[in-house]
Amino acid sequence: MEVSGIKKDATLVKASKRQAGLYNAFKDLNLQVETVLQSWPLGENYVKSEILFKELEESIKVKSLI
Repeated sequence: MEVSGIKKDATLVKASKRQAGLYNAFKDLNLQVETVLQSWPLGENYVKSEILFKELEESIKVKSLI
């Protein structure tokens, strides 16, 4: 399971609970994050391994699943 499963195809969907938790942790700890690097899931071609913080933040603002 990926923590920040932002898809490579640029389809923006509502953040999962894990993505929201990651985002909230960054905010709660006052961390200045620009990029999130993810080393899993290994070999999966549909999710990004390098996610801009703004992409994570945008997924939080999506109202419903697409």
